Amino acid sequence: MLENALSGGCNKIMGRGWYVLVILVAVVGIVDFHLVAPRCDDNKYPRQLTRHGKDLDASWSPNGKTIAFKSLRRTYDPRVAVNSRELWVVTAAGSEERPLISADDPDFGGYMEVKKFFWFPDSQSLLCLVHSKGYKRSLYRVFLDGTRATLLSITDGAEWLGDARLSPDGAKVAFTIGHAFPSRDWPTYRLYVAKADGSNKMRLAEGLIHGLTWTPDGASIIYSSYNREEKNYDLWEISVGGGEKRRICRTREDETQPSCSAN
Repeated sequence: MLENALSGGCNKIMGRGWYVLVILVAVVGIVDFHLVAPRCDDNKYPRQLTRHGKDLDASWSPNGKTIAFKSLRRTYDPRVAVNSRELWVVTAAGSEERPLISADDPDFGGYMEVKKFFWFPDSQSLLCLVHSKGYKRSLYRVFLDGTRATLLSITDGAEWLGDARLSPDGAKVAFTIGHAFPSRDWPTYRLYVAKADGSNKMRLAEGLIHGLTWTPDGASIIYSSYNREEKNYDLWEISVGGGEKRRICRTREDETQPSCSAN
């Protein structure tokens, strides 16, 4: 299985020469996580990029020079149910490992978890959705030098920052906000779009939204929303400029977590 995964990775990125995978490694009875990259030459052994363990969810920068990933290397404690997940980066050569978002930052109150992150097209920054202590939910633009700008922060616990996606050109961000403790009858999420600096926030739609993605041209957002009458999730499209939403499909099955192809 591992050999097939490595071979498939090489076939996909012959021009780049490397492909990042997260591999499970058993060490003295403990399951650990490292980043490795298969070689696309005659060397049959993959190259290990990180060695401290508990690294996962790796993502290449658009220019192929840096890899961002979540890590529990400094925060893992088997005695607790939830551990902080930091954001780290490493070069494609496996050097200069460093944290960009750390659990020991006083802004997070002793606990934080990087839920999602996306590279900006400039390869110098990332959009990060972070949950931290006290029901704080924040969107940050994090730069490779470790600085960050806050795009949006919800701290009162009455609302929930649910999901976020960066537009293909990095100029805008779409995100959902809902009630953290919704009623049993009908929880509601609101879909917003804003500039990449968090300004010009505009509400586009609302409903029980489960997953969203941008169209390749950045003109519309595809999202999944629950149809109360038909009791299932359908896909909808709405322009980032607002207006009427358009149903993409209607079936008896659930359509969730959409993703648009590049074409």
